[in-house]
Amino acid sequence: MNSVIAALLSMVCCVATATAAEAPLHASELVSYGIFSAKSESNGLLDNGVPVTTVSEGLFNEYTHTIPAEFGTNFGFQYIIHGSSNRATNVSHHIMFPASGLTTRVGERHTQFVSEEEVIVGHRVLHGYSFDEPWEMVPGDWVFEVWHNDSKLLRQVFTVTTNKQ
Repeated sequence: MNSVIAALLSMVCCVATATAAEAPLHASELVSYGIFSAKSESNGLLDNGVPVTTVSEGLFNEYTHTIPAEFGTNFGFQYIIHGSSNRATNVSHHIMFPASGLTTRVGERHTQFVSEEEVIVGHRVLHGYSFDEPWEMVPGDWVFEVWHNDSKLLRQVFTVTTNKQ
């Protein structure tokens, strides 16, 4: 899930130092969605051997909810959280995979990926995924969500398709 741009993508300006108090939030705004291109940098491996990548300079090339299951495809959405200040706040990024899940080359099955992120209110944030391994390209509905505490801020569904469909 190098791929899991989700964990990682806080467009350059979106990660900040922790603040003592959470900034009050007023709304969230979907800015872009679909397929994007980006610069990426490897950040090593998770404990289970899955590669992690940080992404910057994301540029949306195609606004769509239909995603081809092709190596190197980046997809997701960009959003802004609005609040009373431009302080940092914590959100969680969720990606729920199709019902069959993703099975890694070592046989581990994953039904979702969740990462905690610190973002700056008022700045663009990228929540996305990249197909970097053959086992990741599972057709079906991929559900992306952003949560703050117990409130769902955003939800987008992308349908990954293969040439066989």
